[in-house]
Amino acid sequence: MSLLLLRVGANDNLIELTLTDPDTQAAINDATVTVTVKTLGVGVDVVGVAWPLAVPYVAASEGVYSVTFPGSVFVVNNKYKVHTHAVAPGAKELTYDDLALAVNFAS
Repeated sequence: MSLLLLRVGANDNLIELTLTDPDTQAAINDATVTVTVKTLGVGVDVVGVAWPLAVPYVAASEGVYSVTFPGSVFVVNNKYKVHTHAVAPGAKELTYDDLALAVNFAS
């Protein structure tokens, strides 16, 4: 995985990631992807979402997966633990555990 965003809007939240094959660096466009976001420190699931959350592929992108959901789940400038699980055709399974900073994207 090369990019992970947690963006906080006025009334919604966005999780976006770019998925690449760790062996070939090629974009993966056909995986089943889920994420679970946990608090930093104690590591409990962030309240307000039924985790794991499915993250669909963005059509005509190069490995971009994105989901927007309502609510005030993330707090701007807070760090979170993000567990990403992806299964690509051919049973290639990828798991990532990353830290992410929630940033504001409200306009």
